[in-house]
Amino acid sequence: MPDPSSPITPKMKRSVRTGSLALFFFIIITTGFFGTLGAIVAAVVIAVVGVAFVLWLRRLVAEGKASGQWNADDDA
Repeated sequence: MPDPSSPITPKMKRSVRTGSLALFFFIIITTGFFGTLGAIVAAVVIAVVGVAFVLWLRRLVAEGKASGQWNADDDA
């Protein structure tokens, strides 16, 4: 059962999974079209997105809006 006080909803979790797949395919496509330079650009984009996501989650935890724990019950 989802925690009603958590701002991280099951829909957001699905969005994270979808975004992860999109980034994966972004790497494949960029590398295919632009070779090594594309792979480097893709790696930088993924690093920036990953750092931004982690900072956003840390801010939520610091503000007390999230527990910092993944609630497996939401996955059902």
